[in-house]
Amino acid sequence: MTTFILAINAGSSSLKASLFDFKTLEQVHTFHFKNCKEPAEQIPKIKNQLEKLNFNNIRAIAHRVVHGGENYTEATLITPQVEKEIKQLGALAPLHNPVNLDCIKEAKKLFKCPHFAVFDTAFFSDIPAKAYLYGIPNKYYFDDKIRKYGFHGINHQYVYNQSCQELGFKKASGIICHLGSGCSVSAIKNGKAVDISMGFTPLDGLIMATRSGSIDPGIIFYLQKKYPRLDVQKLLQEKSGLFGLSQLSNHMRDIYLAAKKGHKQSQITIDTFCYKIANFVGFYANLLPDLDFITFTGGIGENASYVRNKVLRNLPGLVLDLKQVLVIPANEAYQMALESKKVLAKID
Repeated sequence: MTTFILAINAGSSSLKASLFDFKTLEQVHTFHFKNCKEPAEQIPKIKNQLEKLNFNNIRAIAHRVVHGGENYTEATLITPQVEKEIKQLGALAPLHNPVNLDCIKEAKKLFKCPHFAVFDTAFFSDIPAKAYLYGIPNKYYFDDKIRKYGFHGINHQYVYNQSCQELGFKKASGIICHLGSGCSVSAIKNGKAVDISMGFTPLDGLIMATRSGSIDPGIIFYLQKKYPRLDVQKLLQEKSGLFGLSQLSNHMRDIYLAAKKGHKQSQITIDTFCYKIANFVGFYANLLPDLDFITFTGGIGENASYVRNKVLRNLPGLVLDLKQVLVIPANEAYQMALESKKVLAKID
């Protein structure tokens, strides 16, 4: 009898789920619920649909959890203690970990099988201290765990593995540009991440759809003093990035079409977005003197050739064989299923 593994990826207001053949990891069905206030409420709908399709024999479920802190470095069987720690880590990812945990609890009620947490921070858990520490009193690292964690790790790991496979490498050094509504760049050497643009939160690093990316911290103090009633956190999370710069849209395609028609601010937005990406790529290339490839992924990375080309034009000193600039579709769900299957094999 065919058995399946279900990968559940809950966002703050959406839920995706992908069903894989447990033996082959071939994807056989997908679910996508957009603009849902309570993603966990969609879990019973998934179960009902699976029963209608006669996909009842679920061997395991993999759950994406955004923040795993320092302790979780690989896919982990979910126990009451793990649930407790995911809840505690909600202080570091308040928009995501509580939603992830709600979905875990609902799924455990409905599906009597092993459940695994696959952490978005895990792939970057062993970057060196010189990369993850901030220049603040070290008590805040020891007492409060304030450090760079990095995010999008599930897809960075997947894309790195696919890049190596496509180029025929067992291990290699590469730079992954994950460009979508959230954006990040990672440096990976021989299968190990050495740095990542996102930091303590997913707000850090590149300009994103509505997130500012890295800014001078003094800007926050200035804005708070000049505009005491301004919600600075909301400004940086929801009103900035592509949307804030263009004052038009948070979708790159809309901005590109406007730029083609001569909308100057849209042109500046694209130039700024690509320049910031190139800054990270150039720095990471210096960390990887034997750089084998640069790979673009995510909605913008996969579909916006004008962004890829402009990023590379900002790096005239970086000489690469064109075969080493890759475009690979994101596939977090597959990586989640793969990692969970590996752990299940160890405990079966």
